[in-house]
Amino acid sequence: MIMRLEIELLDEPGQLIKAIEPISNLGGNIREIAHLRDLKKGKTLPVVITFDLDKEQDLEKITQAIKKQNVPVIRAEPVKSVCRKTVILVGHVFATNIKDTIDRILETQVVVKEVTARIKRPEEVSTVKFQIEAETEDKLEETVEIIKQVGSEKDLFVVWS
Repeated sequence: MIMRLEIELLDEPGQLIKAIEPISNLGGNIREIAHLRDLKKGKTLPVVITFDLDKEQDLEKITQAIKKQNVPVIRAEPVKSVCRKTVILVGHVFATNIKDTIDRILETQVVVKEVTARIKRPEEVSTVKFQIEAETEDKLEETVEIIKQVGSEKDLFVVWS
């Protein structure tokens, strides 16, 4: 899982290696290090380290080890992954109760980030595009299956990407 650690480092040689050593010692694999020089205060600057870690509980061990080296830890947290999909429904989406369709999508615990609709007249075919987000690809796939089922029940054409 991806972790993000924000620390306050003295802006002098050797400080970064001191801070990243505990990450390495506990099996972390660094993805990115960002020195936030625009936010420098006196001799210190914030540094954000993003890394992979197998066990979330090791983040606390890393944090404690860094603090023991007198390096202030501003924030240490897992990065929530966000997976996205676009789903388009074509047909009589409004006439077949769009609220019911949205409610059934929300029951899957995904987030509906955006809904865009094209409708000329209620009796004509409409197009509704949903942007959905979830923490895992599996949850998105599960939701798409439910949307396909709803589409089948309501005679809607379903496209996703």
